Amino acid sequence: MVILFSVPEARDQLLNKGVVYTFRWDRRAHFVKNKGPKEYTWANERRRGKKIADVIVEEIDKFWYDYAGNFLEPFVDESGFPNVDVWLHKLWRVTHPWNETSHGYVYRVTINSQQLRIKEGV
Repeated sequence: MVILFSVPEARDQLLNKGVVYTFRWDRRAHFVKNKGPKEYTWANERRRGKKIADVIVEEIDKFWYDYAGNFLEPFVDESGFPNVDVWLHKLWRVTHPWNETSHGYVYRVTINSQQLRIKEGV
């Protein structure tokens, strides 16, 4: 199942550094079905967009959300964001609202191969 990287900071981290840690509210179907420790899939910039890279997705852990973002601290250096505050601000802007009982998952996404990126409209 494709993994989307519509947030430029995370997408650029993946494409330029080869690895990114990403937070997702929902657990990926591959891991729900216990098909193994890794998922081999591909990444897109948006729904129905062109593939930007073949990737390997690894589930790190399930985390309960805290408003300070302390659970993200170990992963911020490879998230594409300069600090946890900026990462949390982006989460607030692009994802559904949460509450005190919200939890989500941190995934490590590594490039397996990269497609030639074609500038749209050219």
